[in-house]
Amino acid sequence: MVLTYLHLFITIYQLELYKEVHIISNTAPHSAISSYSGFIYQGKVALLHCLKLIADNVTDVQNYELQIDSLDDFAILRNDLVVSLHQVKAKRDDLFSSYKEDFDKQKNKLVECQGSQAYFHVSTPLRSIPETFSDDYPDSQIYKYIYDDNSEKAHCPLSEINQLIEVMLKKALSTLNADEYKLEPRYLELNRTYLEEIICTLVIAIHSDIQEKGLPQNQTAYDKRVAFAVLLEALNQDIQESVNQSSKYWTFLLKAEFGECLNEFCQDQEPQLSISKLEKLAYLACKINLLDDQQILSFSSSIVPHKKISTTNTSMLNYKNGTFDKLDLKRGFFNLLKSINNDDIVYGDSGRNYWLQGEVKYYPTAIFENEDYGDDVCKEILEACMAQEEDQFFERDFLVNQFIDRPNILSPSISSKYTALDDEQSPQHKILNFKKISLISRDKAKELLDE
Repeated sequence: MVLTYLHLFITIYQLELYKEVHIISNTAPHSAISSYSGFIYQGKVALLHCLKLIADNVTDVQNYELQIDSLDDFAILRNDLVVSLHQVKAKRDDLFSSYKEDFDKQKNKLVECQGSQAYFHVSTPLRSIPETFSDDYPDSQIYKYIYDDNSEKAHCPLSEINQLIEVMLKKALSTLNADEYKLEPRYLELNRTYLEEIICTLVIAIHSDIQEKGLPQNQTAYDKRVAFAVLLEALNQDIQESVNQSSKYWTFLLKAEFGECLNEFCQDQEPQLSISKLEKLAYLACKINLLDDQQILSFSSSIVPHKKISTTNTSMLNYKNGTFDKLDLKRGFFNLLKSINNDDIVYGDSGRNYWLQGEVKYYPTAIFENEDYGDDVCKEILEACMAQEEDQFFERDFLVNQFIDRPNILSPSISSKYTALDDEQSPQHKILNFKKISLISRDKAKELLDE
C-alpha cells in the first residue's frame, strides 16, 4: 500500500463507530484528527459535497451539519441522524482490492446506521471493480464528480479538486439566485477560499481543544460541527470587502498552501517517505495550522529570510512577494527536512523553529539557490532584515539551506555598503548581529545534526 500524507493516520488509527439504531449515541467514536489526518484534501471534498447538497435542494439542507473525522472521514448529520457517511482516499493505488478493507469497514458502519447512505471518494480511477459490487455493497457508492460540461468522473485528482469545488459552488450560487458578479471566476475563487477557511477553522478548533486544553479527542471531534446555516450565510453575503483586506484571509491562504504543497511533496516521493518521517511532517503541519496571524508571518520570515514582508500591510502584493511560495516549500524547505534525519525540532512559540546543538541553533530555511548566488542571497537577507521592526531575527545562529555556505551574511563583497551606513539607518547592534548569522549548506548541517 502506498501511504500518503493525507491518510497516513487513517491507516494507523481504526475509526470505530458507536451509535444506537437510527440515532447516533453520544458516546463518540475514535477520532484520528489529533494526528492531523489529511484535512486538506478531505476538507475540500467535504466542502464540495456540501455545496452539491445545497445546489440539489437548498430547502432540505437547512438543518444539516458537517462533521469531520469522527463517525467517518466526514459525515452529514441532521438532528443527530446520519444522512451520509464518507470515506476519502487520496492514494495512488488503482486496484479495487487495495480499498476493499475500507469498503468493508464502511459497510459495517452502515449496519450500525440503518438507512444511511455511504460514499467512497477516491483520487485515482479504480480498476477491477467486481461485477458483484452493487450486491456486495448495496448502500455504498463510489462518488461521482461533476465537471463544468456536466460530465462525470468517479474520481477526483488532487490537482482538480479546487476546479470542481468552484463548479459546484457556481451551481449552488445559481440555486440561491445569486447576483451575476458572484458567478465570475474571480469571485468563485475568493468564495471557495472563504468557505474552505470555515472548514479549516473547525479542524483547528478541534486540534486546539485536544492539544492545548487536553480535552478527549473522541468527544471533541464528535461534538464540533459546521452547520449548513453557516455555509448558506457565507454564500448569501458579499465577502469581497471583508476578505480582500483581512490578515486572517492571508493567514488561511498561507496555511492552505503549506498543507497542499506538503501533500503534493509527499505524494511525489519515490521511494515513499518512511512512516516516521511522515509522522514528523504531519505534526509540523499541525503546528503550522495552530499559528495565529502574526506567528504565521514569523514562521514565513524564518524560512524565507531573504524576502521582505510588512506585518502591517495586508495588500496582495505584500503577501505574494514577501512570503513563501510553492517552489520555496517543495525545492527548499521540505527537501531540507527530508534530507536531514534529526527530527528533534524545537517549535518556538513565535513560529520560528530550529534544531538545537548545545547552545547553537540551526534554523531550517527554504533557500534553494545555488552557491553561485550566495552573495545575492546574503544581500537579500540583509535588506529584508533591515526592514524588520523586531530584532527576533538575530536570535538565530545558522540558516540551513540547500547549497550556500557563508561564515556570516555580512560577506566581504557586500559589507562595505552596509558598514558605511550611519546609525540612524543601521543601528550598530544590527550590524554586529549580522556577523553572528551564518549560512550553512544542507550537507554540512547534516553532518552536524545527524550525529
